[in-house]
Amino acid sequence: MAAALDALGSTGEAVTPVFITVDPQRDTPAALADYVSRFHPRLQGLTGTPEQIAEVARRYRVYYARTQRPDMTDYLMDHSSFIYLVGPDGRVRSLYRPDLRPEEIAAAVAAQINGRPG
Repeated sequence: MAAALDALGSTGEAVTPVFITVDPQRDTPAALADYVSRFHPRLQGLTGTPEQIAEVARRYRVYYARTQRPDMTDYLMDHSSFIYLVGPDGRVRSLYRPDLRPEEIAAAVAAQINGRPG
């Protein structure tokens, strides 16, 4: 996402990049702020109650589950990792798979911003 934003150049200023945690118990606002700052200076980190996160995940059809491996003392969060492009009206405009190159995502987002399907 960060590389796609950079590839967009000034066009990317129309985009507000957002990361929503699926682990609000571990991702406190401070921890999340530190985490997202490592990826892009404009990236916003959002958290909430477990119920709020579950509702957002349901609306966007995001899979997530807490997993515990026997060889580890801490748990992991298994989750889908799509990037959603959401318009100003709150509707999903496009969905990008994690294997897309940043340049492909940037071109598709630029097309959406310029009013062309991407």
